[in-house]
This record gives sequence, C-alpha cells and structure tokens, in this order.
Amino acid sequence: MVDRCGGQLYTIEGFAAALIMVATAWIVIGTTSIYTPGDTHISDMQLEQLGNDILLTMDTPNNSAAPFRSPLQTFVENKDGDGAALFNNMFLSYSSNKTGGAYDDIQYIAWVSYRKGNETAMYEFSKSRSLTPGDRAVRVTRWVLVDNRLPAPMPPAGMPVEVENREQAVLVEVLLWKG
Repeated sequence: MVDRCGGQLYTIEGFAAALIMVATAWIVIGTTSIYTPGDTHISDMQLEQLGNDILLTMDTPNNSAAPFRSPLQTFVENKDGDGAALFNNMFLSYSSNKTGGAYDDIQYIAWVSYRKGNETAMYEFSKSRSLTPGDRAVRVTRWVLVDNRLPAPMPPAGMPVEVENREQAVLVEVLLWKG
C-alpha cells in the first residue's frame, strides 16, 4: 500500500522552509541598516562644535599688537559703533570657511547677557538676517571679559544705557541653524 500522507508532509516541510528563508532574509537585511537615536543628532553636534570653534577663534587675542584684545572683546565693547556688523562679517566668514564641498548656509542670532545691578539683562547683538531659527537650532556660548571703562565715542548699538561702566564678564550666546 502506498501512503498518501507523504505528499502532504513534503508540502508542510516546503512551507516551513520558505518561512525560515524569508525570516532569515528579513533579519539579514534588517541588520545592515541600524538606526540609533543618536545618529540623527550627529549633524547637530557638528554644528555645535563649529559654533564653539568660531567663538573660540574670535576670542583669541592678536598677539602682534598691544593691548592684546580679542576681536570678540572689541566687537562686544563696540568702541567704534559697528561691532555688530564686524561680528557678523567675521562669524559668517569663519562659518563658511572650508576646504571644499558645497557651501553650508549657516544662519545665527547672537545675544549678549550682562549684569545690571542685581539683575541679569540681555540684548540682541547681531544676526545673519531676519529669519527665525529652524527646528534644528543649536546654542553655543562664550564668556567674554569686557572693559566698558574705556572711552567710547558713542554708546554701543543696541546696548542699553544702564550697562554698568566697569570691567565685567558678559555671556555671548549664539543660536545656530542651517538655513
């Protein structure tokens, strides 16, 4: 007698083998593209590092001439009344300085925070253009020692009159994003 269940057994084995092969292919393809939550923020970390490097470079004094003040100190003190424009030119120049590749359209808004009596005040110092930041904006800061006791021909643009006329540390905050 011939057993008729043999054909059915081979069919079930075939389906099981097919399911195992499909599951194996799914696992192999899925492991070649791993996405972790940190991968999406690598560009943000690079932009933050770029902003920190720019502020550090701008806060490095020029040792070739006295009084050894950094450009950032000079811009914030704004002795010539055009510190915000000079800050803008230097910041955008440094942010687009690269060896090759496409130009990154990096935008920014900069604020200066300072002590006023027992309070902390802040004013908008400079911005690249009149835009609102996108959803991927990063913030970088730098403490700058300024000496507002130096004679200035005019009050700094945007700086309120109530800034105390003394040497003090101010916080330069820059919000960066790709435009």
